[in-house]
Amino acid sequence: MPVTGDYVVLMTTLGSPEAAAALARGLVEDRLVACAQRMPVESVYRW
Repeated sequence: MPVTGDYVVLMTTLGSPEAAAALARGLVEDRLVACAQRMPVESVYRW
């Protein structure tokens, strides 16, 4: 498959692992993404 050089990396946070799983599964099933990865996130903020 030829590589065009066009790609996007998107990161987002959701309220639960179940919501993340549903989003990832839906994007792959609808062929909107080739791959979706889920990972836990721990954020540190300075307000």
